[in-house]
Amino acid sequence: MQAGIGEPELAQVQEAEHMLTRIDAEKMPSYAIGLEDGEARGEARSEALGEARGEAKGELMGKAYIVRRLLSRLDIGEVAELLSFSR
Repeated sequence: MQAGIGEPELAQVQEAEHMLTRIDAEKMPSYAIGLEDGEARGEARSEALGEARGEAKGELMGKAYIVRRLLSRLDIGEVAELLSFSR
């Protein structure tokens, strides 16, 4: 404790210092620029990832459809032979 200052006064001085030195980062232009840049990067990354996943899923579903169509034209014996199963 400082000489001549009681605990309540010291607490008030510390609170005043805190209020005077506190910075509202959200009002700073650099914060807004960084926030916008981060949001844009995150959105682009999410969009690219979603697009890649969608393409991969669509391709897989298309191949599965073709295989099902081809297998539907065969009888069970031909399918078993193709899959190396014994009857």
